Amino acid sequence: MRLTLYTDVTWSQEPVLCVVLDTDQVLQQFQVLQSIFEVVHRVLHSVNDHDLMRHALTRRWRSLVIVPLLAGKSAGGKAWCINLSVFLSWDSIAEIKWWNFAQHELPEDAVRSLKLRRWEQPDIRSVIRLGEEVGKLRMMVAHLHDIQQLPDLDDEGLKVAQSYVQGYQEVISKQLQATINALAWVAEFVSRMAKQPQPNQQMLTTIVEGVQELMTDVLPTPDFLQEAELPLGTMESWLTRLEAASTKVLVLQTLVIDIVRVSYDTNSK
Repeated sequence: MRLTLYTDVTWSQEPVLCVVLDTDQVLQQFQVLQSIFEVVHRVLHSVNDHDLMRHALTRRWRSLVIVPLLAGKSAGGKAWCINLSVFLSWDSIAEIKWWNFAQHELPEDAVRSLKLRRWEQPDIRSVIRLGEEVGKLRMMVAHLHDIQQLPDLDDEGLKVAQSYVQGYQEVISKQLQATINALAWVAEFVSRMAKQPQPNQQMLTTIVEGVQELMTDVLPTPDFLQEAELPLGTMESWLTRLEAASTKVLVLQTLVIDIVRVSYDTNSK
C-alpha cells in the first residue's frame, strides 16, 4: 500500500487536498479509507474553534479527495470527494454516513494533474461497474426508505408523498435490472475463465458463491418477480441486505481483478 499527498491538485478548477491511495486489492482501499478520515478529522479538530487557522485550512482546500489506484492505475476513473466542512460538522468519525462513501467521476483537470493511468481491460471495468450498480441501488433504496419515514403528513402532503413514491418505484426497478445485468456478467466471466489453461477452480467457485449471495441481497424478496411492483413494506430489510452487499461486492471485485491481472500478466509474457 502506498499513500501520496498532493496539495496542488484542482477538482473542477477548485483547489483540493488530494490523497492518492495505491493498493494491490480493492478491499484494502476501503480498509484504509476510514483511517484517512480519522486523521483528517483529528487534525481539523485539534485546532481551536476560534482559531483562524482552521478556517484557513478549509478555505485553502475546498475538499478532501482520495483517489484509489489498483496496482498504480485507476480502475473506475472515480474518487471520494468530501467537503472539508463536513469533517468540521462531525463530533467524531462515528458520524460518517453511507453517502460519504459514494465516489465521483474524476474531472479532467484532476486526471491531468495526477497524470493518472487507467486499467483498460474490459473485465476490470465491468466488475468495477458492478460495484457502482450495487452502490446506486443502495442509495436509491435508502432514499425511498427515508421518504417513508417522514413524520405525520396532512392529506395534501400524504398525497404528494404517495405520488412521489409511486413514481420513484420505476426508477429503482430500472436500477435493480441494471444490477442484475451486472451480476449476470460475472457468471459469464466465470464461464469464460473456466475454459482458460489451468484455471483457478477454487477462486472461480468462490466467485460463483459470491454472486449467489449478492443476488439474494439485491432482490427485495426471495420470490421477487421483476415485473411486479416493489414491495414497499420491505424497504428496511432490503436496505440492510444492500448494506451487506456493498461489502461483499468489494471481495468479489478483488477476486475477479486478481484473476484478470494474472491472466493479463501470463498472456503478456
